[in-house]
Amino acid sequence: MSLPLGDLTVEKAIEILSKEQQEEKSLGKHPDNGEEIYFKEGQYGPYVELSESKTRKSIPKEFKADDVNLELAVRLLSLPREVGKHPETDEIITADFGRYGPYIRCGKKNASIAQPLSPLTISVDEAVEALSKKRGGSQELKTFGKHSKTGEELVLKTGFYGPYITDGKVNAAIPRGTDADSVDLAQAEELIDKKRAAGPTKRKRRKKKKN
Repeated sequence: MSLPLGDLTVEKAIEILSKEQQEEKSLGKHPDNGEEIYFKEGQYGPYVELSESKTRKSIPKEFKADDVNLELAVRLLSLPREVGKHPETDEIITADFGRYGPYIRCGKKNASIAQPLSPLTISVDEAVEALSKKRGGSQELKTFGKHSKTGEELVLKTGFYGPYITDGKVNAAIPRGTDADSVDLAQAEELIDKKRAAGPTKRKRRKKKKN
C-alpha cells in the first residue's frame, strides 16, 4: 500500500500491517526443496512466493484467489514448463504466462494461446497446432463479431507492439492499462471508430542534412 510519509500515523501503520498479514498466508512446503510457499497480495495483484529464494509467480487472471492451493502454487512456480520437442524441428517447446497472457515458445517463435488451453496442461500436439496457426508477425487471439455499422469482422490480435483490434482495414491498439481480455464488442467498435476518424498516421519525414 502506497502512502505519503507525512500522512502516516500510528493507527494507519497498524491498519497497513494488519492488512498485509491478512493478505499473506502459508500454503505449505514445496515438496522438492522444503521451502515455505506463501500466497501474497501485491501492488500488481496476487502472487505466490518461496520463502527463502524469493522466487515468485503472479496468479493468472483465470484463477480466483480461493483456487490457489499448494498444488497450484507448486505448478506455477515451476513455470516455464517444458512441453516437449517439436516433431519437425526437434526444438524444445515451453509454456508460460506472460504480460499479455498465456503463450508458448519454440526456438525464436512465440505464440499466444487462449482458453481452454493452458501453459499448465497444453500438450505437444496442441502446441504444434498453435504454432502452425501463427503467420507473419501477428496472431489472432479471439473474434468479437461484426461491426454494427460496417459489417466488418472485428478481431483481437497480438503483434510486435502488443494486442490490437482490426477489421481487416483499420488497426487500433489496445490502450495501455486496459486488459485486452476484458474488451468486448462495443469497446472494440469504439476503438476502431476512433482510429478510422483519426485517419492514417502521418510519418515524419527526416530532414536532409545540409552539406
